[in-house]
Amino acid sequence: MSYLYGLESIATDDAYCKYSDIRKYFDIAFIEKNVIWLNSLEIARLAVKNNFITNKEVDSLKKIFNEKNDPLSILKDEGGQHNNKPFEILLKK
Repeated sequence: MSYLYGLESIATDDAYCKYSDIRKYFDIAFIEKNVIWLNSLEIARLAVKNNFITNKEVDSLKKIFNEKNDPLSILKDEGGQHNNKPFEILLKK
């Protein structure tokens, strides 16, 4: 899911099973008990091509994931500093 979430991946391309080869890979993996790695970029492209998801939704997944990890990133920087002085009005009376 590294592509969908915009994460860096240490996996190389030869570590991934191509979607077109997945049936063969399942047979091998069943015998050898290996993990099957799929490239999320390839899966996302296939999903968009087959209308399971849109490019806009893929971008939204990335945005939501990043906001989950850094919730303060959604706050707008308005440039001005607002001083939090809840009792300031009492001093004026």
